[in-house]
Amino acid sequence: MLTSVTATHYNTNLALMNFVFIAIKGLGYRPVEPYLDKKKGFRSPGYHIEMKKDYWRVVLGRFEECQMFLRSLPIKHLEKIDKRGLACSLIPGHLWKEVEPKVQGIRSSIRSARDSFVAEAERLYLSRPHRRVLAPT
Repeated sequence: MLTSVTATHYNTNLALMNFVFIAIKGLGYRPVEPYLDKKKGFRSPGYHIEMKKDYWRVVLGRFEECQMFLRSLPIKHLEKIDKRGLACSLIPGHLWKEVEPKVQGIRSSIRSARDSFVAEAERLYLSRPHRRVLAPT
């Protein structure tokens, strides 16, 4: 299996997705027009979270065009910088088995940072007294 690179924007606000489409197109790229990705009522496979609204997507999917677009973005979040670095280092024709360990490494790093953040938030929450609010009788 060969690798691919896509830049995907998704949101429940169709007007926003139309704006994203027009903006990316205005920069000279060729994104796919907004399309319905998940209908209201869909449940996510992992946590079975129900979508309360339709989920729309705009995708930029041509390999080199995607890399150019990603290079132009002023990304600040470390995990997204790492993802962009990997995406921009790929060459068309790379086999997935060559890239998968790097992808798994980034995913593992993101999970580890998330778990650390959750543990710290829980520690802080439990270290402070909280008033218990009783329901009216």
